[in-house]
Amino acid sequence: MLAIAPAQAEPAATAPGAGPALWRVADADTTIYLFGTVHALPPGVDWYRGPVVAAFDAADEVIFETVEPEGAGATETAQNFVAGLMLPEGKSLRDRVPQAYRQRYDLALARSGGPGAMIDRFKPWFAAFLLGGLEPRGRGRLTTDALGVETVLSGKAREAGKTVGEIEGMEAQLSLLNAVPSPLQIRFLQEALDGIDQNELVGEELLRTWSNGDVPGLDAVTRDWPRDPEMRRVLLDRRNANWAAWIADRLEKPGTVLLAVGAAHLVGPDSVQHHLAQAAVTAERVAP
Repeated sequence: MLAIAPAQAEPAATAPGAGPALWRVADADTTIYLFGTVHALPPGVDWYRGPVVAAFDAADEVIFETVEPEGAGATETAQNFVAGLMLPEGKSLRDRVPQAYRQRYDLALARSGGPGAMIDRFKPWFAAFLLGGLEPRGRGRLTTDALGVETVLSGKAREAGKTVGEIEGMEAQLSLLNAVPSPLQIRFLQEALDGIDQNELVGEELLRTWSNGDVPGLDAVTRDWPRDPEMRRVLLDRRNANWAAWIADRLEKPGTVLLAVGAAHLVGPDSVQHHLAQAAVTAERVAP
């Protein structure tokens, strides 16, 4: 077991607005903190403080959805992942977009700030995340994954000598989403295009509710994402059930873990906590 903070300081319950929400699952010799993240953030969001810091300091292991590959083979792994995002050579996403959505698609490409020609080569599900999704955008602020929770926490964990791991992995995520039938992927992209004009407002509300620990508010923001019930089952419900099973199994091994996954997985009727409760495992909210 690696060194941890003196006295294994526990996150204390704090007043609303003190920071993002945090939950704890524990038995006699194991503690697992559940922390909902935002993958990309603008500058100036003060989230690494209070109970989050205490949970991080107490943890000897930090687990994410996926971990960026390092060391030998990392370049090849990254290249294979990118290749898995692409349509077959010579194919265009725009050709797959229904005619009624072509204008919205072209406008979304223009607004994205990214290389439109490359985005047009991506599979529909990935383009939907790039052009829509739930990341906080707005007020002209630069939103980047370099400031996202996973990037910051993984850097701090490695600096502190903590074990860093993944609950799912890049290959598993890629396989899961590439297996989604093409018509459902296109509907997911259409949903992203339908909401393109609301991205700024939705992103700002997500950022406000998340950073204030407003779980009901965060649930309201994410409740209809994705709108398609089957896509929601793919992206949230089934994965949350798998993660709850992982947590229940991890309780059999002593230690302290900080599990940091996307905030949408920890709110709503099909959350990780819901699946834990079905297995008679209690997730206690400790902050704020």
